[in-house]
Amino acid sequence: MKNRLYRGFTLIELIAVIVVLAILAGVALPKFIDYSDKAKEAADEASISAIQTALDTAYTQHRLEDSPKTEWVLWVGAIKDVMESGELPDGIVQGISKVGYKLQDQRGNTYSFTAETATAPATLTKDPAGAPGFSI
Repeated sequence: MKNRLYRGFTLIELIAVIVVLAILAGVALPKFIDYSDKAKEAADEASISAIQTALDTAYTQHRLEDSPKTEWVLWVGAIKDVMESGELPDGIVQGISKVGYKLQDQRGNTYSFTAETATAPATLTKDPAGAPGFSI
């Protein structure tokens, strides 16, 4: 009788393990990809919300301090000046489209900017699908 202590795995056992791992990967990978997309969406929504909060806060400060119009948020490039960090949130970039300066999130959505006025804070509005092209 052979010594079974040093015996390795048979080809059938190895194939069975590979099949089980392939099935597990086939089930887990789509779920992981879905969670990744949801995480990007949540991060983008949080970033845009943080920018809008900063714009609202800047508007309130400008009205309380009776700031001159030159200090208002009048174009997209001024947004980073009202952010606490002094920069746009991660994943948000500024660029120019065929119709003017815009912001773009990491999923490719673009946002139109409306300047601050004496009666309303600056705002960002998500562009509809198929909006004009965007370049950095």
